[in-house]
Amino acid sequence: MKKILLALAYIIPLLFTSCSREDPNPLIPPPPPQVAFKINEIYSRGDTINPDWIEIFNPSSSQLDISGYKIYDIGGQSGSKPKKLFPSGTKIPAKGFFVVIVDDTTSSGFGLSSSGEQVWLENALGSVIDNVTFPALDVNQSYIRYPDGSSTWLKTDSVTSGASNVLKTNFLIKINEIYSSGTVSNPDWIEVYNLLGSQIELSGFMLYNNDGKSGSKPKKLFPNGTIIPANGFIVMVVDDTTSSGFGLSSSGEKVWLENNSGVVIDSVTFPALGIDTSYARQPDGTDNWIKLFPATKGASNISTVTVNLVMNEIYSRGTAGNLDWIEVYNPNTVQVNLNGYKIYDIGGQSGTKPKKSFPATAVIPAKGFYVIITDTADYSGDLSGFGLSSSGEEVWLENSSGTVIDNVTFTAMSTTQTYGRYPDGSTNWQLLNTITRGGPNQP
Repeated sequence: MKKILLALAYIIPLLFTSCSREDPNPLIPPPPPQVAFKINEIYSRGDTINPDWIEIFNPSSSQLDISGYKIYDIGGQSGSKPKKLFPSGTKIPAKGFFVVIVDDTTSSGFGLSSSGEQVWLENALGSVIDNVTFPALDVNQSYIRYPDGSSTWLKTDSVTSGASNVLKTNFLIKINEIYSSGTVSNPDWIEVYNLLGSQIELSGFMLYNNDGKSGSKPKKLFPNGTIIPANGFIVMVVDDTTSSGFGLSSSGEKVWLENNSGVVIDSVTFPALGIDTSYARQPDGTDNWIKLFPATKGASNISTVTVNLVMNEIYSRGTAGNLDWIEVYNPNTVQVNLNGYKIYDIGGQSGTKPKKSFPATAVIPAKGFYVIITDTADYSGDLSGFGLSSSGEEVWLENSSGTVIDNVTFTAMSTTQTYGRYPDGSTNWQLLNTITRGGPNQP
């Protein structure tokens, strides 16, 4: 009996070990593999014959079942309507595509906004595996990943429902930067960017605003033989004296770019812009538009100016030979044009007198200084001139867009003192016993 018990004590643990080695829980099957299917193409300009649809891509090398997956827009995401379920038994071939009509008559049907919106793809376990915010599209366009399944999204006029995405070369030419506050010496211009890794000829391409679109004037044609380099830029001055010349509205408007087949390949509605500001894609060629300061005509749209100009030193004890002045400091690594900037005290701030404008040709160097004489009213009849109070007061600096970028309340000072930031551009203001007009401040 003792031998039998000893044998069982030896055999039973082996049986359990063997069972756990083969299947730790044979009653619960492992979950099916979850593949990262991709939303691959979106068509939002459907009609009753060809409704809105979304294409799904299977990036794997095997046919896979997408049963139980769901797709939806904000209605399904918020719960205000059901999510659209893929039919049971739906399979997508290896490296293949499946197109789901979303704008149908079912309770889960949803039309895609012609002005753009966000859509989500959810797997059978209820986890979001992809979501895309698509832009406004023209009737002949779709929004695609290019190549299929990649992270790069682009508009195309080659709609490829249920097939591999293609992109016409000239859709890789984009309006990239717009400058609308031109002068005689620097007229309005539009910059075009080439996303392709090879040069493209732009002969026959055209730029225009609403006048060109309506036919009230000719569209502006790129000169014959114009070549845009690989990943490079071309700037077209649009406000010239030719019949096709057009000034860009300072309050903003829409402009179009058309290829040599007469197909619109890009259009942009830009806002009101200041004298020192452009409207630009950042990074180049993307769908992200920003107001850029300063403009980067013919170059990459990387804004190097990230900090506002500041008032840096103030002198309020002026005399007839040495009038009151305020020094401005540029903390950036590029020079800044001061055309359109203004400076003023309570008179300009309250509107009882004009604000003092900087000279139209004034430029402040990178990491440099610019001194503006403020007390000019009594000596030149300048209505915007203002004397700085010897007992102290508040002054303001605004940029060319009319935004206040700095204001300071300075204290009383003696005839041998100024009130300044130390170090230059810092937040530390103090009375300075060494006057350093137009140069670095000293304590």
